[in-house]
Amino acid sequence: WMRPTIWRAGSPATINRRRIWCRRLACERLGSFPDFVGATAFAFALTLYWAAPSKLDQLGSEIVASHARSLMVDHLADVASSDQHTVKPWFNGKLDYSPVVVDLAAQGFALVGGRLDYLNGRPVAALVYRHRQHLINVFMWPAADDKAIEPQQLSKQGYHLVSWTDAGMVFWAVSDLNVGELSELKTLLKVVETRIN
Repeated sequence: WMRPTIWRAGSPATINRRRIWCRRLACERLGSFPDFVGATAFAFALTLYWAAPSKLDQLGSEIVASHARSLMVDHLADVASSDQHTVKPWFNGKLDYSPVVVDLAAQGFALVGGRLDYLNGRPVAALVYRHRQHLINVFMWPAADDKAIEPQQLSKQGYHLVSWTDAGMVFWAVSDLNVGELSELKTLLKVVETRIN
């Protein structure tokens, strides 16, 4: 018969050498404890940064919330009129700029009215249009600088948003309309804005 081999951990000196070797290996790979804590904190901060919504995303959420509120509380317009010569003068003295107001009923986008709203940290003009049974809010305010902002198309909570800049103004249109029809309104408003200027 063969006697079973019994594994022996070794003498206390051998065990000590192994522990020292393991500690050195861990320090070489992980660095010191403060380095480890710093790396972990950096990774956590980076994760929070990536998870945070962008300014564009936040603005899109604000616009959708404002649009939804206007439909829920039946407060579409402070001035309800399809006459652009009634709606445009109503904004005088209420804003530090003159919004572009035009009735596009002949092109399928009837003006319903306008109201004051608050977006992006400032009061803004909101014009309401109707296309068939769909309501569209078009928000506008002066651009912060002369640089044109890249046109955007977003979808949030079942609504579509289209943005553009024209003649120093920022425009955002929001509705449950499809993006193609919303872009059609954008094109019509850009043509009117070009004609006015």
